[in-house]
Amino acid sequence: MAKQTCRSAAWVLTLACLIFGGQSALASSDRDQYDKPRVHAEGEFFHNDPANIPGGFSDKVKFGLNGRCGKNGFTTNSMGNMTCNTTRETLGEYDYHNEFTGLKAHGKLNSVVFKPLGDPDCAALVGATGPAATVTGGGNCTTNCTDQNGIHHSNNFEMTVVDNGHHDRSNPDAVCKVFVSGEGKNHAPAADSDPGNLLNKGEVEIKTH
Repeated sequence: MAKQTCRSAAWVLTLACLIFGGQSALASSDRDQYDKPRVHAEGEFFHNDPANIPGGFSDKVKFGLNGRCGKNGFTTNSMGNMTCNTTRETLGEYDYHNEFTGLKAHGKLNSVVFKPLGDPDCAALVGATGPAATVTGGGNCTTNCTDQNGIHHSNNFEMTVVDNGHHDRSNPDAVCKVFVSGEGKNHAPAADSDPGNLLNKGEVEIKTH
């Protein structure tokens, strides 16, 4: 269950209340919407950054996202992954803030893929084996679209989040295959890319049925 309140001090978590929180009762048509696959993730992680010597070579990042399939449902492939069918509806939204570089990004999601059996890349990168969701959004990337590994990215926002099932420090949830393009300090173009990190705070919640 998503939290019913928002912490006003954390602007990146506002989406939790806008989309999933503060709903004490749902009309039948809304209930059908919420029965479809959905993901809610919020929290912070430490992004690896060799330039941030005072921060121990890592930047604190706060993020939040909500994604869900719309009324047109989803398509399931042979691996059991569920891709939300694209419609004019908004599939979800995201916020991202790197507190060291000042990179901020906010926008709408244009694709959401649910992976009930997990994401093999995330399992290999950070040992996160729970259900995963891969999201993209923010429009077409036009600046700083190639990361330090030479991989070109098509979207301004790309991230996979993993729900490890135990929301405590013994088995934290995770993010992996992160790419964000936007503006940093003084409105200068900036981008982050991160293979994966466990969440320092927060949680990922994925519902597929």
